[in-house]
This record gives sequence, structure tokens and C-alpha cells, in this order.
Amino acid sequence: MSDLKLFFRYITPSMLGMLIAGVYSIVDIFFVGIAVGEEGLAAISLAFPVVMLVYGIGDMIGTGAGILISRERGCGNAAEANRFFNRMLLMELLAGVLLPLLVIPWLGLILTGSGATPELLPGAYSYTAILLGAGVMQMVAMGLMTAIRNDGRPILAMWLVVVGLVGNIGLDALFMIGLGWGLVGAAVATVLAQGMAMLCSLGYFFTRYAGLGVRIREMRLSRECGRILSLGIPTFGNQLSIGAMLFFHNWQSLAYGGVVALAAYTVISTVESVGSMLMTGMGAGVQPLVSYFFGGGRCRRGHRIGNYGMVSAFLLGIVMMFASMVACRFVPWSMGLSGEAAEEAAHGILIGSSAFLLLGVVRVGSVYFQASGRIIPASILIYGDSFCILPLCLLVLPLFFGLNGVWAAMPVSRIFLFGLLLFFLRRRREGNSMRVLNGC
Repeated sequence: MSDLKLFFRYITPSMLGMLIAGVYSIVDIFFVGIAVGEEGLAAISLAFPVVMLVYGIGDMIGTGAGILISRERGCGNAAEANRFFNRMLLMELLAGVLLPLLVIPWLGLILTGSGATPELLPGAYSYTAILLGAGVMQMVAMGLMTAIRNDGRPILAMWLVVVGLVGNIGLDALFMIGLGWGLVGAAVATVLAQGMAMLCSLGYFFTRYAGLGVRIREMRLSRECGRILSLGIPTFGNQLSIGAMLFFHNWQSLAYGGVVALAAYTVISTVESVGSMLMTGMGAGVQPLVSYFFGGGRCRRGHRIGNYGMVSAFLLGIVMMFASMVACRFVPWSMGLSGEAAEEAAHGILIGSSAFLLLGVVRVGSVYFQASGRIIPASILIYGDSFCILPLCLLVLPLFFGLNGVWAAMPVSRIFLFGLLLFFLRRRREGNSMRVLNGC
């Protein structure tokens, strides 16, 4: 099979799977907008940065293990690949138990520090506490689905996400519309749907079709766990960047536009998350192939897959930008906003739509560096976004442009990140000696 066909075989189901996963939050927002209204949407927006901790840690462990699983498969070392898989399972379980124990006692202070008003705090607290308390199911599900993709089954991983989505839609309708549970119902529906996806994913590894298998004796903490974490660090930053984006945007939205602007940003961030999920899915499809080729010493093919990913991400970004422009007035209305909040959301979507042009190129570029073992440039791209470039744009631009500056921070920050990516790609072409898997 040609590299281009192999590329599309992996990225198509991975993108669809990530898009469907992104619909989880959109489904909650849709039902919350109908059942609770603008205050419910604002409460969910405040909760998301904390919930992203669960996603970030689960994805970090899963992707770090996935890179090593594909690398060992590329070398023909099935036993070592299986060992990494079982180490990953143990790590996801431990993280899922420890995280809520550490965070929930401080949750009220965290949400208040994020800008939660007395009116928004109870709903945001209930929603976040439930998702954190049952976060182990989400973490294990994320790890299992990443392992399934790296076991050569990207289409199966996509369908397992569909199982969770269908369950989430049905349970949201039952708990929020039928039983009137409000934000608690949204959280319970998400948790139960994630549990369904986790059990179905786990079942695959007990079938004869799986190249990996659950082995209790291999579930122990060892040096391999450190390797998993080191390779997964950029992925944690990817999720952290989403949380940072939400946190800083929430803060500045409240500062420059109050609750109306915060409710508007909930819808704006939903549109951004759809594009981000598609780009993340493209990266998730690129990762197993790049890791596999580098693991087997076929570095030129790994470089080619990375280039395919970045070019495809740019083309997809053009489509997403124009789609956002066309749909900017329909989307707020469909999410339950009206009046001033709907107008502000439409305006914000229009300003922020240009971010899609470079969002995916940077995202796929960072995954390419990570999958090939170049952890330093991958980490600089991702953590530089979370802790430097985006916060600075959100701090400086509103001083000159007010709320419009808040909406413009995403596209402006992508320009700076793209410049960094070009710098690292140029160094790659010049053959600099960064640490790479198998010396490629």
C-alpha cells in the first residue's frame, strides 16, 4: 500500500473519531442551553478547564504508550509492545483514582479563582465534581482507544467513540429533559456514556483479533512508565493548551463583557473545539504511522507521512474557516443563545475563524515531532502556546481592542506558533542532531 493511501486509511477514521468525541461536549452544551439557559452554559465554560486535566493526563499516558507500542511493532517486538500496553493500563487506573482525591477538596477555590460568581458556582461545582469523580473511566477509555489505533485498528476505534456518543445523546435527553436534573444530569450522562465506551474498548483486547492483550502480571510500575510519561508530555500540553485557552478566555470574557460575553464564548469555544478535534484527529492518525516507520528505521517514510499531515491540515483549515464564516449566525441560535449574547457569539466566531488556517498545521507538526522522538520541539510548540504566546495575546490585545481583542487572540497567537514550527522544520531539513528514536 502506498504511503498516501496508508495516510488516508489512518487519518480518516481518526479524524471522524475525534470529531465525534468533540460532539460529547457539544451535546451537553446543546441540552444545557435548552434545559438550563445562559447561566448553565456559563457554568459549563468555567468547568471545562478543570475537566481538561482528566483528558490531558489520560491522553498523555495513552499517547506515550501508543508511540512505544507502534515503535515496538515496527521493530517486530510484539512482547515488548504488550508490556507497554499493560503498563499504560495500570497508569491510567492509578491516575484516575488519585486525581479526584487531590483536586475535589480544592475545587470550590479553583472555580472561584477561575471567575465563578456565587450564581454560577453551584452548577459548575456539581458538573465538575461528577466528571472528576468518575474520571477513571474516561482515562482508561482514552488509553484503550489509543492502543486500538496503534494496534492497527483505527476504524474500530472510531466506532467505539460512536458507541459513547449515542449513549450520551440518549442519556442527556433522559436526565436533562425527561427528569429535569439540569447540570447534574449532563455530567451523569457523560460519565455513563464514557463507561460504555470503556467496557466495549476493553472487550476488544480479549478477542482473537487483538495484537495486544490484558496481562495482570505485566501491570506494574517500572522504568517503562517513565518512558511512557516522557513521550506523552507534549500530548498533556496539547490538552493543557485547550484548558489554558478556556481559562484565559473565560477570565477576559468576564472582565470585558460580563456573563453575556462568557455565554457567547461558550459557543465560540464549541466551534473552535470542532476544528481542534478534527486537527487532533489528523494528528492521532499520523502518530501511529510515524512511530511505526521510525521504529523500523524507515525514517524517510515517517517524514513523508508528517508532511502529508501538515499539508492536509492547512487545506482543512481553509474549509473550516469559510464554514465558520457562513454558519456564524446560525450556530449561536442552535445552541440556545438569543439577543445580545447571540450577536456577540456570531461576531466572535467571525473574528476567530481565521485561526483555523494555521491551527491544524501547528497541531499536526507538534504530533509529528513527538511521534518521531523529537520531544523538545514538540514541547516548545505546545507549552509555549499554553503558558506564553496565547496568554500574552489575551493580555495585550484587549487593552487596545476590548472584547474584539479577546476574540482575535487565537488567530494572532497561531501566527507566532507557525513561525516557531517553520524554524524547527528548517532545522530538521538541515539535519541537526536532536534526539530521535532509532537515531533517525
